[in-house]
Amino acid sequence: MVSAIRQLKQDVISACRILSQQKLVEGFGHVSARIPHSDFFLLTPRIALALVTENDLLTINLAGEILQAKSSKVRGQLLLRPGFIRRS
Repeated sequence: MVSAIRQLKQDVISACRILSQQKLVEGFGHVSARIPHSDFFLLTPRIALALVTENDLLTINLAGEILQAKSSKVRGQLLLRPGFIRRS
């Protein structure tokens, strides 16, 4: 499972790079991915997608609670809660 999560993180970072390189997003945006066989998601923080690293990714649950984050200054992700609940 750990290698699957590591691959998922790399996929999220790749998506960030592609969106930035293709100029499909400028400034802020977000990319998320559900961790297989769980109620958890990886989510990019509120920084430019071109700058996101694996260590920056947030882990959140379906209620939108942040379970793991590099910084305690995480904002904006709370607005996504209803979307994650609906997608489950």
